[in-house]
Amino acid sequence: METGSTFDGMDTATKLVLVGGAVTIVAAFLPWISIELGPFSESVSGIDGDDGLLTLILAAVAMAVAYVREWSALTAGGVVVLGGLAALLGLLYISDPLMGADMSDAEREMAGSIASPEIGLYVTVLGGLIVAAGGVTGYQNRSTAESTGAAVEATSSEADN
Repeated sequence: METGSTFDGMDTATKLVLVGGAVTIVAAFLPWISIELGPFSESVSGIDGDDGLLTLILAAVAMAVAYVREWSALTAGGVVVLGGLAALLGLLYISDPLMGADMSDAEREMAGSIASPEIGLYVTVLGGLIVAAGGVTGYQNRSTAESTGAAVEATSSEADN
């Protein structure tokens, strides 16, 4: 009877990407921005806007690539870019919660004092960074495997002589 799961048999890089991607996907459903005006408050989740859906898609693509593909420089670089874009988007909204809102400068100035970033943005940044770290780890593992393989090959050819 087999007791290990598929997750147990994965390399660290793939695990990081899957966990970071799952965190980023969950973050898309969390509150991203809250607006408070006196006794009234409203929260908007990431999925309520296009950018939350974008971070969800970036995470899902990174997860699929890491799960299906062998680690190569291209795979690792692509995963780093996908995770980095999700994290960057979260950071941009943290610095400007009204980013992309269609409003005049006067409306933006007034609304800026009542709009604030919420937990979903911070979790998005965290998830994106974990995905990117998985890509970096995948690249390092690939490089280590290649150099170890070359050393083994060189040693075996010396032994043949």
